[in-house]
Amino acid sequence: MAGHEAYDNKTLRSVSGMVGWDLRGNLMVLKTVIHRNVPSPFAAEAYACLDGTKLGISLRTQSVKLMGDSRTVIRKCRETSTDKSAIVAIIRDIQNKKSDFQELIFQYIQRSENSYAHILAKNTLEK
Repeated sequence: MAGHEAYDNKTLRSVSGMVGWDLRGNLMVLKTVIHRNVPSPFAAEAYACLDGTKLGISLRTQSVKLMGDSRTVIRKCRETSTDKSAIVAIIRDIQNKKSDFQELIFQYIQRSENSYAHILAKNTLEK
């Protein structure tokens, strides 16, 4: 599942765009989630990871690979130590949801590889 965020620093709104495929590469799901009062693009990226995790739970998927284009957020999602950054609460929510999966993998991808999720999030934010 690929996730991306679009962020508007004037309105402090962000949109998480998520695109999910099955193991054969068939498109399974497209979803957007709008967030208000998001303090930074960094927090918006973390919300995109959290939204991807929640989507995996709602689809009752046992194994999920969440791909995102923020190295820092992906690294923090992988770690088991307590995070001390500005996104500590969001990362904690993600960590608490890991037990809902047999396997939950966080993978960094280049923004160019994340184009579907990027377009989905950006178009939703512009509406």
